[in-house]
Amino acid sequence: MKLIQEISINEYNYELPNERIAISPLPKRDESKLLVYKNGLISDNIFKDLVQLFESPVLFVRNNTRVIQARLQFLTKSGNVIELFLLEPLNNPIEAVLHQCEEATFRCMVGNKKKWTVGEILEQTREFDSTHILLQANLIEIAANEYAVRLNWNSPHDASQIINLFGLTPLPPYIKRKADESDKESYQTVYSHIEGSVAAPTAGLHFTQDLIDALVQKGHQFCDITLHVGAGTFKPVQSDNAAEHQMHGEEIHISAKVVNQIYEAVMNKIPIVAIGTTSMRSLETLFGWGIQIQYQKINKPHYFFLSQWEVYSYNNYERADSILAVMNYIKDCELNQISGRTHLMIVPGHEFEMCDGLITNFHQPKSTLLLLVSAFIGNDWKKVYDHALQNGYRFLSYGDASLLWNNTTV
Repeated sequence: MKLIQEISINEYNYELPNERIAISPLPKRDESKLLVYKNGLISDNIFKDLVQLFESPVLFVRNNTRVIQARLQFLTKSGNVIELFLLEPLNNPIEAVLHQCEEATFRCMVGNKKKWTVGEILEQTREFDSTHILLQANLIEIAANEYAVRLNWNSPHDASQIINLFGLTPLPPYIKRKADESDKESYQTVYSHIEGSVAAPTAGLHFTQDLIDALVQKGHQFCDITLHVGAGTFKPVQSDNAAEHQMHGEEIHISAKVVNQIYEAVMNKIPIVAIGTTSMRSLETLFGWGIQIQYQKINKPHYFFLSQWEVYSYNNYERADSILAVMNYIKDCELNQISGRTHLMIVPGHEFEMCDGLITNFHQPKSTLLLLVSAFIGNDWKKVYDHALQNGYRFLSYGDASLLWNNTTV
């Protein structure tokens, strides 16, 4: 691959009218529109018809992370509303922190910060399991304009239970309404079960269990990875040169069983379809970790790290060799899974090693996710998005979907 030096973000801009941004999901998940792009051709479908759209079995890779209720609201003594958006734990992995009792500390964004001084403890109460629970929030300044909040509570419940009891669904900033009770279900995939995200892997929102069952009956396979989605997924590219953008990091866990399943698909030439950009990022990161294993570039035992541009320096590596290296590493180290953190930024010039197809929603102008789509299907992203705009597709997290095929792998 060539090293990325300059990408004009203005080339990845388009006009998105506000009325095309879906602010609520459809009543039935799988009745959203589905745009299919393959070999330069576009067709319009309904998502529940996905079962009819494959000529042969594929392996679907999906992200089973679950969204926590990461928005917390408090009142100051003077009656000002303070909203906290929990971003990630200050020190420990999210899954460990969510099982803590009595106290947890998170990096956070603070709404109406000027009305809350460091040292003032905010409180709110709830009744739960016949228990009167007091939740306290203490603001900690960890750097200039960078904050953490220490949460304390007086019950034996763990942090997951407390956050989901007191919190609100962290809808994206472009959904201009307050979260309601229905979002607690509709902003989760039907297969989510490992808590840790502050944003949903939205391509998966279109799947129902009936549709999954129908696809399995047709001979397709599913496997689950876990990438905990961070708020950085909404971070705009502010530099004119997107190559100067600092990509956010996210935590990934992939079980030994799933690595084996992916390897079998590769060896049997079964197409791999990523359900969402987070699944794609996980798969392409897994390939990079396999190269690191082959070159013994592991900085921390059993915990991997992939930097933003590292894979762009790799040349002439086979996907099968990389996944086999991961399999052998897991076996030799007697592990149940491979885990680590990725900062991979997928932009035009990226050579896709693991993904043949991608199911994804329609993304914001000048975003890293739109750069990923362009990397996958080239300049035809403009044709795809023009078609979607002209044919009534709904955009962004609660919007419609697309099934995109990489022209170089299918």
